[in-house]
Amino acid sequence: MAQVRRIGSFWGLVALLLTLSMATVAEGQAAIKGSKAASQQAAPPAAETPAPMPDIAPPPPPPDTPPPTIEPGQTKDVMTVAFGQPVKIVKLGVKETYFSKDMKVTLTNGNDSYVE
Repeated sequence: MAQVRRIGSFWGLVALLLTLSMATVAEGQAAIKGSKAASQQAAPPAAETPAPMPDIAPPPPPPDTPPPTIEPGQTKDVMTVAFGQPVKIVKLGVKETYFSKDMKVTLTNGNDSYVE
């Protein structure tokens, strides 16, 4: 148990408080140093760098699909579904010519009649 002192003056009280504060600070610093030393000793060894992940295989190639075809007598709707929207359309009377990026299809009365 701590001793009780009788303080006779203001400066005596200040001196006592400073002494107690310094002792408390010193005890706190010692406790901090002790806990740091304990945590450094108890720390596990540094983990090694993880192994690199294995390479991921590329996806399989898509299944082979036959190329789109055009046959005489097909309508412009069938041609548009097979080859996509034409780049340019020329209408001359009953003949319509559809230009795609790699071919030209001429329709007479709405049906396929000539392909270039």
